[in-house]
This record gives sequence, structure tokens and C-alpha cells, in this order.
Amino acid sequence: MDGRFWVGIVVLSLVVSARVQAQPTYPLKVREEWKPEAVLRFEGRTVVRSAIRHDPGFDVVFHVQRAGKTVARIKARTANRHTLSDKEPGEYTVVLEQFFPGYKATSTETKGVYRPISNVVRLTLPLAGARKFPAGKPPEAARAEPPAKS
Repeated sequence: MDGRFWVGIVVLSLVVSARVQAQPTYPLKVREEWKPEAVLRFEGRTVVRSAIRHDPGFDVVFHVQRAGKTVARIKARTANRHTLSDKEPGEYTVVLEQFFPGYKATSTETKGVYRPISNVVRLTLPLAGARKFPAGKPPEAARAEPPAKS
């Protein structure tokens, strides 16, 4: 094959590669002045997050806890909302956490920690059979009587 054939292949590959759109890139480093942050809010039982400001591109999770114990860690990089599927009563807290890698000079293994980057939101799920009373008017049996003085 002559040299013109190979020149044609090189030119064709350059033209094709110039038209291919790449996925968005993240810097994958944390600058000192960058403090990643987002805002969480509840819409019913669904927690919704805002866009992450100063996002270095590391892993992001919704950290769901009930009574101070972790219930779930849900990947949140591509999803900006998550509906709580747990039906047990109690107070649930959700915070958005981002992974920050830590490298040791003597190791090639990636280590790091998840740090909160959002506000903490709370949702209280009542008991299934709990009745709700009008504000300030509990039933007679629930009213507390002062102790009798003897």
C-alpha cells in the first residue's frame, strides 16, 4: 500500500474524532477555596437535592439514618431525588455526603472519607394507627392532672 492510503486514514480518523462529543468532565481535585455544597428539602416522602456548587466530581450519596443508625446510602451522582421506602415509624434524617479521597505516599490504594456537603433534613413518620388530635385538645384520658398534694 502506498503512502497516500495511510495519509488518508490519518486524516479520516482526525475528522471523525473531532466530531465525537465527549461526556462532561469534572476536575477531580479539590481546591482550597472550594467548599462543595448543596441544599436538601423534602417533598412529601421524597428528598430532593439542588445542584452541587463547587463540585469536584467525586462520589455523592444520600445518607439516610433512623434513630441515629444508618438505614441506607443511596448513590446520588445521577439522581437528584430519592423516595424513602422504609415504612417503620420514627424520625429519619437525610444528609448529602461526598467522598473525599486520601492518598498515602507509600500506597497506591485509594482511601478516603464521606463528608457532609448539605443541610440535614428530618422527616418523622408516625405510628400507623396513631390518631391525630386538634392542636391543644387531647382526649380526656390523655390530659395530665397535677399530682394531689398530701
